Amino acid sequence: MPRKRRRRSKVDVGALMRLFMSLEGRHVLGWEAEEVAIREEETADGVAAEFEDPCVTFLQLNRIDLELDGEELVSIATYRDGNAYGLWPHCPALRLVPRRQSGIFRTRRLDDLPIGRIRSVDVGAHLRGTLNQVTFTVGDEVVVLLPGEVNEDWEGALRVRLDRESVLLFSDPLDAEDVRAAAAAKEPLAPGSLFDE
Repeated sequence: MPRKRRRRSKVDVGALMRLFMSLEGRHVLGWEAEEVAIREEETADGVAAEFEDPCVTFLQLNRIDLELDGEELVSIATYRDGNAYGLWPHCPALRLVPRRQSGIFRTRRLDDLPIGRIRSVDVGAHLRGTLNQVTFTVGDEVVVLLPGEVNEDWEGALRVRLDRESVLLFSDPLDAEDVRAAAAAKEPLAPGSLFDE
């Protein structure tokens, strides 16, 4: 039987890593995101969307924008490479168009996230060759980004699948590890709270 050839990635992961690493030392002035609902339901009036749940300790985003010093905007979204998704920085980016909630999307500023100098950027790559984690240390606070998505099962429990098309944003690295463990075990999310006070 002929040996199956491994598909070669068309994405220059090294270039993406360098783009992320080039953000170290820059100053974050603000964060803005296009958020994706974690649940949706068809109604007579359209789509009813839920963006928060006590068991979801992160945000599910279509993209996250970092407003940097020098009036530069960096947008982080995902890219698809084969069956996996990775994180992709777009520099410079076009600003999100402010809009009210529309279906499963809403645009909003994330004022709970840290502003200030990016002290470090850590980038993790998956064995498949995709960028599957970016960790920013801004001042003394940490922001972790993972490609993934939240799915609701038949019993209404929420489960996370990693290496999927949304950007998952965590303000606590321990929450990111908990979600990684739950996803690996294919378990539903445990109770928690979004951006604990």
